[in-house]
Amino acid sequence: MTAKEFSIIKSYEDNIFPKPTDAQEGLNILAKHLLGEGWITDPLPNCQANTIAIYQILSKYQNKSLWARIKQIFWKGAE
Repeated sequence: MTAKEFSIIKSYEDNIFPKPTDAQEGLNILAKHLLGEGWITDPLPNCQANTIAIYQILSKYQNKSLWARIKQIFWKGAE
């Protein structure tokens, strides 16, 4: 999905503000865009699929300094 397609889907005809996007819908859109259509896992609950998608996105697009900061926060003592 491109930014233009997203803006068309989320626009109102008579309002300057876009339609709201809930967290799950947003994560699904980003995961499909960043990981491709084939990233979908076996039938898992959303909370587990979200964990896998976030891990794969961070692994694929990691910024070394950002990743190091995240590891430091969540995995104390990790380098």
